Amino acid sequence: MAEKSILIIDDDQTLVAAIKEGLETLGFRVAAAFDGLQGVLQAHQGRPDAVMLDFNMPAGGGAGVYERLRSSSVTAQTPIIFLTGATVDEVKKVIRSTPNTYFLKKPISVSQLRKVLDKILGGGGGPLSSKSRPVTLGLPAAPPAGADFAGLGGGLPPLPKQPGATPLPGVLPTPKPITNSTPLPALIPGQPSAFVSAPPPAAGPAPFSPQPLPAPSPPSAAPAAAGFEGSVHRLELRVPYADTDRLGIVYYANFLRYFELGRTEFIRMLGVRYRDLELERRIFLPAVECRAQYLAPCRYDDLLRVRTWLSWLGPASVCFQNEVLNADEGGRLVARGFTRHAVLDGNWKPARLPPDIKKRLAAYLKPD
Repeated sequence: MAEKSILIIDDDQTLVAAIKEGLETLGFRVAAAFDGLQGVLQAHQGRPDAVMLDFNMPAGGGAGVYERLRSSSVTAQTPIIFLTGATVDEVKKVIRSTPNTYFLKKPISVSQLRKVLDKILGGGGGPLSSKSRPVTLGLPAAPPAGADFAGLGGGLPPLPKQPGATPLPGVLPTPKPITNSTPLPALIPGQPSAFVSAPPPAAGPAPFSPQPLPAPSPPSAAPAAAGFEGSVHRLELRVPYADTDRLGIVYYANFLRYFELGRTEFIRMLGVRYRDLELERRIFLPAVECRAQYLAPCRYDDLLRVRTWLSWLGPASVCFQNEVLNADEGGRLVARGFTRHAVLDGNWKPARLPPDIKKRLAAYLKPD
C-alpha cells in the first residue's frame, strides 16, 4: 500500500517534532508548517492524505485556517484532525464541522494518533516499526483556560541562579493567564517584582572600555506615527519582512531594537537628538541592563505601537520602560521590558546629564 502523507500545522516546534517522530515510526511521510498561511499553501501544493491542525494556532487561529482549507476544492474533503486543549463542543461552536473533521484533545500519544489515523486512512501508514518506542506528545496537562498563545500562557519562570544554583525543573508549573497588569518576576534578589519599578543602580557604574562605542545604526523600521500621551511616548511602526524569522514571526532580539527606536524618538520629541548628545555634547548613554518579556508573536506587516516612558532619572543614569502592543489585534500587549543606561563623558567616565537635558527629561518622568 502506498505510503500516506500527513501535514502538521502547529506553531509549537517541540510538539511538532515529537508528533513527526511518532508518525514516522508508523511509516507515514510527514511535513510541517509553523504558520497558518504557510500551512494552507503546503496543503494545496502537497495535497496530504490528512491534516493535523492546532486549534489555538496564532495568525488567524486554527478556525480561520480550517475555513480556508474547507473552502478550497483541493482540500474540501481532506480529513482534518484538530489538536486542542478545548472540548469538542467548544471547537464546534466556531467551525463548520464536516464528516471529515476529527478531534484530539491534548496531550496526545502515538497510540491515540495511530487509532485515529487507522480509522481515517485505513491503516495506510503501515505496521509499527520494531525500533519504535512509546512517545507522549504535548504537555502533561491541558493548557489553562485563559491561555491563548500555545506555550506562553503565563508569566516567565524565575531565572536560574548564578553558579552553585540548582537547575531548572524538567516540568514547569502550570502558568497563570497573562493580563496587562501581570508584573514581571524579579530579575535579581531584592528587585521589586513590578517591572515598572526598576530599582536605582548600585553606586558607581560598571567599568567600560576606554574606547567609545560607535553610534547605533538606524533601525530598519521607520516610524509611521509618533507623539506623547501624557508622559508616555507612542510610536507606531509596521513590521518589515526582514524582522521575521523562519517561523514567520518577529525574531525576539528585534523587540530590543523596537525599544531603542521608541527611546530614540522619545528623546527626539524633547528637542534632543541622540547623535547630537554624542557628537556635540560628548555625552553617551550605553545600556548597562535590559529586561524583556514576550507575551505573544507578531508577524510581517503587523502594525505595532511602541510605548516608552522614563521611569528613573538619577544623577548619572536613566531607565526607560517599554511596552509593545499589536494594533492589528485590538491593542494586544505582545512584549514589555526596560533598559537602564549609564551617563558617561567623552573619556567614558561617569558624568552628570547637562542641566538643560535633565530638565527636559524630568518634565516627562513617570515613576511607578
